[in-house]
Amino acid sequence: MSRIPITDEVMQKLLRLRRETGVSSRRLLRGQDDKPTGLNSSIIDQWLAGNVKSAKPDHIAFVLSAWKKVDPVLEITDQIRGRINDEFDRTNLQVTAFLKAVPTGQYLTADKISKIRNGGYKEIQKSHLDMLIADLAKYPDRRL
Repeated sequence: MSRIPITDEVMQKLLRLRRETGVSSRRLLRGQDDKPTGLNSSIIDQWLAGNVKSAKPDHIAFVLSAWKKVDPVLEITDQIRGRINDEFDRTNLQVTAFLKAVPTGQYLTADKISKIRNGGYKEIQKSHLDMLIADLAKYPDRRL
């Protein structure tokens, strides 16, 4: 198969997707049984480092598509942490009671939520944050 140049536009997309998702090339390809023959994380890393200026078209297309499907990882800022803590304060819920009542427990444990609330975790998947906030929002205001 012929190779195509890795344009500046494609390189910027690759770098942006890598940064936004927080997923390494190795993790991106893990478990991907449908990846093109010959594609591995070292090849992707060479592209990202600018050491390789061309690639197989199916390799580029696969990597761009796979990274676009990844749930982005967000930095847990003071604002995000405050919002979560405000919701727990508003609902007057304990983490363990909350997890028994909602599907949030499928992706977040009591330990994880506690660490998110107290600064022990620095990142969270966007979908997990969205579900946590949505699940908390279902509860009425029960401030003391």
